[in-house]
Amino acid sequence: MHQDKYRVCANIAAYLEPIGKERYLLFQHLKKLYDACSAAAHGSKMKIASLYMDSSHIASCVILRMVELGRVPTIEELERELFWPTLPEAIIL
Repeated sequence: MHQDKYRVCANIAAYLEPIGKERYLLFQHLKKLYDACSAAAHGSKMKIASLYMDSSHIASCVILRMVELGRVPTIEELERELFWPTLPEAIIL
């Protein structure tokens, strides 16, 4: 899997879902959306119109999460949530 695809999909899934099955299922869905959007960006037509709606919905969820938190997450926060979600923020490695 392309590194950018993995990173984007994993970070979005970790940002929107707690660790567990739902996060994994979202990650799998995001990979499909990423491929469809990438193909459309390179000139192919999106084969399934619902993918446009799914992509828009995911983007809206990310924006709403940022509004709820009152800020944009840092790379460090996204990585911590992805790899060590129970790590207290006060601990600096």
